Amino acid sequence: ESSATPKTAPDSPSKQLPEQISFFSGNPSVEIVHGIMHLYKTNKMTSLTEDVRRSAMVCILTVPATMTSHDLMKLMGPFNDVMEHMKIIRDSTPNQYMVLIKFSSQVSSDHSQ
Repeated sequence: ESSATPKTAPDSPSKQLPEQISFFSGNPSVEIVHGIMHLYKTNKMTSLTEDVRRSAMVCILTVPATMTSHDLMKLMGPFNDVMEHMKIIRDSTPNQYMVLIKFSSQVSSDHSQ
């Protein structure tokens, strides 16, 4: 006889994210910008084929600090012609940073993911 225990799937990483993140960016010797980023996540997958409005912005929430800005630019190089703006921001979490990327269109954003 074996006692079968029901297996439950672990929560997805997106369920563990806070609803908002305090951040800062900038060069301390020139200017530092502080702000709050609000994260909105629905519990369903959004189809890329349907006519659903999505953002032209992408936020990479956890980039290891070992990845330099030069490494990041090499990684994003293939999308250089459709990127309008890239901003590196930090929160209080050590050894990592976040990247906000604004693409020229929502379609360009979809293709980068």
